[in-house]
Amino acid sequence: MSALLAPLRSVWKAYTSKRLREYGLRSDDVLNVYDRHVEAALVLMSKEGQDMRNRRLKRASDLRLKKEHLPKEMRDYDPFANAELHRLVAFTQYQDVVRASWAPSSAVKAKK
Repeated sequence: MSALLAPLRSVWKAYTSKRLREYGLRSDDVLNVYDRHVEAALVLMSKEGQDMRNRRLKRASDLRLKKEHLPKEMRDYDPFANAELHRLVAFTQYQDVVRASWAPSSAVKAKK
């Protein structure tokens, strides 16, 4: 199954990279901030990382409003590199799994 999806995955990544570069965004910037794991990861993110993310989002919003794109000389970067927020989201998801495994639900069932 994954062999069938590999070409689609590469096409999707190329398209997404192009669209993110047009506005100067990274893949971290377009995560759903209302997801509880992303929200927790944003709290764990460094202050500098949060400031840089907010600047990128404001610049992208401004470019989108003006119906412009980032100049081509500023688009030379990999939007999927240095995905700090993705790592922090994975860490918060891992913490939830660990907490769930230590939950006292089995002790409550034993008492009944």
